[in-house]
Amino acid sequence: MVKVRELMTADIVSVDVEETVIRAARLMDEKRISSVLVKLQGEFVGIITDRDIITTVVSKGLDATKVTVSEAMYAR
Repeated sequence: MVKVRELMTADIVSVDVEETVIRAARLMDEKRISSVLVKLQGEFVGIITDRDIITTVVSKGLDATKVTVSEAMYAR
């Protein structure tokens, strides 16, 4: 049986609120994860998930190279 600790990572993956959504998505792909924590001035202020990107950017036909993580997080 696989233990949870064997599947988890100790490294915290984060992006700044002003990073583009495409950067966050590429980071998720590179790290094989479905979310990244979001920082503002060095403090964690939220999380963005692959689902957030799909529902707030992709499904609306927005340009992920121009939309910031902040805009995607608060676009509800």
